[in-house]
Amino acid sequence: MRRHWTGLRGLFALSATILLVVTLVSLLVLLGTAAVFQRSMETVSRDTRSAAIAQEMEAAALLYQRLANLHQVSADPGLEDEKAEVAAQLARLSTEAAGFVGPGEERALLERVAATLARYLQERNRLDASGAELEDIIRQTNPVLSAALADLDSLRALNDQQVQTAHRDARQAQRLSGLFGLLAAMLLIVGLMGLALLVRRRLFLPVVGLFEAMAAFRGGDLAARGRVEGARELVELTSMFNDMAETVARQRQAQLAFLAGVAHDLKNPLATLKNGLYLMALDDSPDSRSRRRGTLDHQLDQLSLMIDDVMDAGRIEAGALELRCREFDLCRLIGTLVESYGAVAPEHHLVGRLPGNPLHLVADPLRVEQVLRNLISNAIKYSPGGAVEVSACRDGALVQISVRDHGVGIPPEEIADIFLPFRRRRLNVAPGVGLGLSVVRRIVDAHGGSIEVDSRVDAGSTFTVTLPAAGPPTARPTRLRTEPAPGDAMPVN
Repeated sequence: MRRHWTGLRGLFALSATILLVVTLVSLLVLLGTAAVFQRSMETVSRDTRSAAIAQEMEAAALLYQRLANLHQVSADPGLEDEKAEVAAQLARLSTEAAGFVGPGEERALLERVAATLARYLQERNRLDASGAELEDIIRQTNPVLSAALADLDSLRALNDQQVQTAHRDARQAQRLSGLFGLLAAMLLIVGLMGLALLVRRRLFLPVVGLFEAMAAFRGGDLAARGRVEGARELVELTSMFNDMAETVARQRQAQLAFLAGVAHDLKNPLATLKNGLYLMALDDSPDSRSRRRGTLDHQLDQLSLMIDDVMDAGRIEAGALELRCREFDLCRLIGTLVESYGAVAPEHHLVGRLPGNPLHLVADPLRVEQVLRNLISNAIKYSPGGAVEVSACRDGALVQISVRDHGVGIPPEEIADIFLPFRRRRLNVAPGVGLGLSVVRRIVDAHGGSIEVDSRVDAGSTFTVTLPAAGPPTARPTRLRTEPAPGDAMPVN
């Protein structure tokens, strides 16, 4: 979970969460305020109308009493119709008021008013019809009318109180709305400021730092590295850049060491050739001249082998080295090599352990010879003397070739790196440019085979090459191009 929130997606999710929370809070505050205002307005409107109806009912009740008194005195038939209209108005107002009153005390007051007015009208009509004196009628009906008017006053007072309460609630809601609006604005500002600081620390500064490191690296500062900080994606990107920079720096160091080694290794045979030619010019003995010529030929072979390794490494990396496979007798090739190396290395005893019959192999004979020359040459260089055994046998559809020496061996910690380019070992024992075994591995891989080494310090080494007898599983001729193994250095330009 923590890893999820450390990346760019987590940063954007946090930003969206902050904005969403602020928006939701603001929306809830606005909705709550709007609901309070709406409720207050409905209360004001309802209670104002209810109070107005109560006032109209009070006026109508008093008007009815006045008209009834005039009719009792004058017996005017027109007043009877006016009384009936006012009574109908009272009934209509009572019905209309029922639609504006709320539950509880307000509705109870209105029901009591309606019942009291109905009793007053009924009692007044009965007394008017009985022919009683006006003073008696007024004395008997006034208490009922007064009770109705008192209830109407109470209803108006209750409506006024509720209107005031609604106004107070509206003002309070307005204040709370302003307060919540201010808090929401402050929260939004603080959130945006915090987000800006977070973006600056987790995104902007790491990007700027990585840009500056890349610019410095491009300008030639190979020690420039980016600071591993910020969002997870930027951390990974910076780590990849730093790893790439480390690799390039190591490759550059390896290339410089390689060039220095090549210059040193080329200088030695050239010096030997120069001295040998000078001595040959001064030596009149045919036997001595012949021995010196053999030594010079050996130095030339070593020089040619080093140059071939460098050129082949460049061709392999460029994908320009081709395999031209055909069928040939591997035993004959090994026999020729054992004989030729035995002539130039008399202190070693080269032995070919081969089957009695021809061993046919479909491969590029020149590249197989190059592999064997490298392995035999290394066996001679890394053994002070003794036997060097070259063997070959067929194992089903595979052909195995082994080159064994009884020399200095390879320490266990160096075995994993011996097939990497520019990895030169034990320069005090046998100098070299460190490309031979790398070229060997690439050629064997291109043939669809494999190479293994079994070695013990001071007991010797055995290199075993396994190749398919029917040739590599690709069309021929084949452009030799194999991807470098992890840790391979780049080719020297």
